[in-house]
Amino acid sequence: GAKGPVELELSVEGQARQFLGEIRPIYDRQGRLFAHAETLTDITDNVRLAERERELFHFKRQKRRNELQTEMIGSGRAMEGVFETIVRCAEVDSSVLITGETGVGKEVAARAIHGQSHRKDKPFVAVNCGALPEALLESELFGHVRGAFTGAVKNRTGRFHLADRGTIFLDEIGDISPKMQLQLLRVIETMSFERVGSSHSERVDVRVVAATNRDLAKKVAAGIKPPSSARWN
Repeated sequence: GAKGPVELELSVEGQARQFLGEIRPIYDRQGRLFAHAETLTDITDNVRLAERERELFHFKRQKRRNELQTEMIGSGRAMEGVFETIVRCAEVDSSVLITGETGVGKEVAARAIHGQSHRKDKPFVAVNCGALPEALLESELFGHVRGAFTGAVKNRTGRFHLADRGTIFLDEIGDISPKMQLQLLRVIETMSFERVGSSHSERVDVRVVAATNRDLAKKVAAGIKPPSSARWN
């Protein structure tokens, strides 16, 4: 049968070059094997380009870490780990949960993730979820239409709309109710929602970074489910 490709290094005019070698069987019309064909494909330029791209990637990552060290206060191995985590989070577009006690700089870390990401030139919108009652939080996040409730005298644009193509930072996410948890999980999954009082679905492109001072994993593992706890998967 055909042998899989093998990488080889051969000397060509005194210079080492990389090749991809492969041996394939050749059959006649009756299906009988009568020869093998060997092919060599010079992949030297591709290999060197890939190496340069890897070097450039690591250089850019180190540059971003250095930038963070000048922007954020802190030093030592623990902070180096924080810088590395921020840079790695910035390289992808996934939702992020930042945990830590009050006052450790969770919003600073969230802004750093945004500032190092491809969304850095787009809005960064912060919302303190623990500072607003559920009814106001829903309107704050998703907006409302005129007449949706008493005092809604005109349409309002929510924070998710304001953060379109950028990042929304949801602080103290552990304080929201189970109902709001479900709404947020749906928005994170589909990037669509309805304003309060509207049945029209609207779409946005938002990167979600959340933070909490609660040990959510410990609460879930212990089976504690008070209204202020949150499951975040």
